[in-house]
Amino acid sequence: MKKNLKKTAFSLIEISIVVLIIAILITGSLSSSITAINNAKLKSTRDRMDEIYKALGNYLLVNGKLPCPASLLELKSSSATYGTSVGTAGTCSGAGVYVSSVATNLVYGMVPVKTLGLSNDLAEDGFEDKIAYIVDKNFTGASFGTATSTATMTIKEVSGSFTNTITTDAIFALVSYGINRSGSFPINSATQIARSSSSTEMTNDLDSISSPTFDKILFREAANFDDVVFYKTRNNLLLDFGALSLVPCQAEVLSLNYGSAADYNFAQGSYDQLVVSTTQCPVGYRSTTNYPTRRCGAFGAWDSVAVNPCTP
Repeated sequence: MKKNLKKTAFSLIEISIVVLIIAILITGSLSSSITAINNAKLKSTRDRMDEIYKALGNYLLVNGKLPCPASLLELKSSSATYGTSVGTAGTCSGAGVYVSSVATNLVYGMVPVKTLGLSNDLAEDGFEDKIAYIVDKNFTGASFGTATSTATMTIKEVSGSFTNTITTDAIFALVSYGINRSGSFPINSATQIARSSSSTEMTNDLDSISSPTFDKILFREAANFDDVVFYKTRNNLLLDFGALSLVPCQAEVLSLNYGSAADYNFAQGSYDQLVVSTTQCPVGYRSTTNYPTRRCGAFGAWDSVAVNPCTP
């Protein structure tokens, strides 16, 4: 008696379906792995920027100013001056450091890790590109406390179809060109990687190494935009490192009316200092020792008159 043999082989259609399922699973797994790797590199980049910021704060406390950038053209593998500030404080001019095309007080280079006492590794992001350091050179000179600028950096963010302005007075910024590395400088190259066609990304990098220019606007990381931008205003910096004493209140003539109008002269004062006017209260409103007193407040702004002896 013949037995019916059960068919055990797979048809081509069945095999194709199995192969397709396996391919989908591998693709999904690979995509998840790439995403996880990129996220880890972005986290490493942000962590390094935090370390750089701490070093910048310590440099400020010791030297009373910010450092100039280092050259973007030097190579980690072979340059003895890799990560060394370029040029003179307050000027910051030299090879590999570039001046803004719209705000000549802004200079663009690499993080000066050697000047900051950091390891060379901290000059690069998680993608092995040099972290850019853009700074208002007015704050790299000895006059940090009295430095002013009418063209500091503007930091923006793209949110959907809208562009939000975060601040218009950042005095320095750190920039990583992100996952796609558009416009970046690899750690062992003096050649800039090809730039993206995205106008937002192009805002963050140099126009070209042969004729480098940049403006004063930076876009920080947001949805569908991978550049990482770390920035601080002067006041952020002073508060974060308890450096309010670096900014004095300037000498000022104050007009007060204590029964009769008079101008009171206050000399320059340091933060939290009580400064006594060199002008006495008006006749009839004073004794021989009565002088108005003011307190120097935060960020170089005088507080109101603290002591008012000019009363009848």
